[in-house]
Amino acid sequence: MKSELWQDYEEVANFLLDKVAAELGLERVEGKQTLVGDVGTSWEVDGKGVKLGDEGIVLIECKRYPKRRVDQATVGGFAFRIQYLGASGGILVNPLGTQEGGRIIAVQRRSSRFISSRTARVPTTC
Repeated sequence: MKSELWQDYEEVANFLLDKVAAELGLERVEGKQTLVGDVGTSWEVDGKGVKLGDEGIVLIECKRYPKRRVDQATVGGFAFRIQYLGASGGILVNPLGTQEGGRIIAVQRRSSRFISSRTARVPTTC
């Protein structure tokens, strides 16, 4: 069965993040899963980082947009999921970075780290 490019991108991103987990303050990185918020609604996340000493989680969102930057609405939705699921932060992996509005949201929330495959060398065609 042939997988979609976005699925491969998520798997490679989680694999590489797990390899550098300690540098990110994480004990380990887990793949795609469903988490439940405090009022009982479920959210699928592309990955989850577990902080050292089980001191919380960091959400991982992968957006393989090969021709455009991640927009403000997408970053805002991610910021909401970080807050709603009680995560201490998030990592947004994408090939081209974010639009200015998305960057502003992340800076104001101090909740997200952006990893662009352009600078982090995460393959965009895996």
